[in-house]
Amino acid sequence: MKIVAIVQARIGSKRFPEKVLAEINKMPMILRQLSRISRSSMIKEIIIAIPEGTQNSGLARILQESGYRVIRGPENNVLERFLKVITESEPDICIRLTADCPLVMPEIIDEMLGKFLKLKPDYLSNTVHPTFPDGLDIEIFKPKALIELSKLQLKEYEKEHVTIGFHNRQDQFQVVNFHASENHSSFRWTVDYEEDLLFVREVYGHFAGSEDVFSYSDVLDWVDSSKAHESLMSSHKRNESLAKQRDGLIDEI
Repeated sequence: MKIVAIVQARIGSKRFPEKVLAEINKMPMILRQLSRISRSSMIKEIIIAIPEGTQNSGLARILQESGYRVIRGPENNVLERFLKVITESEPDICIRLTADCPLVMPEIIDEMLGKFLKLKPDYLSNTVHPTFPDGLDIEIFKPKALIELSKLQLKEYEKEHVTIGFHNRQDQFQVVNFHASENHSSFRWTVDYEEDLLFVREVYGHFAGSEDVFSYSDVLDWVDSSKAHESLMSSHKRNESLAKQRDGLIDEI
């Protein structure tokens, strides 16, 4: 069975341009994240889906020189980008990850894949009703389900955010939420803004020398060890820009 992780990335984030190349322990953030994803025992291939155009050519070069496969497609219609990856790689199962989550946990990926293989839904995610920290988002789906979704009348934000259409059509697709044993959804471990880097860099600094292997429980224990650690997390809300976009307040993020 071919399980493919599709990591979407781009240089031109409006909130934090070039964030995927921000340095964490002397390495670009995206390479830190990809190295951790590679620790999954079940993923057969990692493909980075990035936009076409010269703005992202430097990113493509860095990724390819580091041994990763890159497939390029439209910038804002990320759904089309994913469909192109599916056409070219022919996976049996897809995992969607975004390149602003350098604390991704490979053991959670594998646990969720086990659940997906057992239940065989169209879509399984830990984001339908979040209980994990923001920044540990993992979405697993059948390629044929995404193709079916793409044929429906979708809004522009649904094309940009790829899988939000599953959330919005749970009467048409079998959607399963994956819960954590304890709710830490208020924690912010993602990197959407420059200030989000403070917490992530502190985590990586603490685990220097074992950047690829620290676990979810390791980071939770470190956070619990001092109130000062939790205070490093920024105060931005989960998916605040998506909510504004969905409500028509902004065009894109």
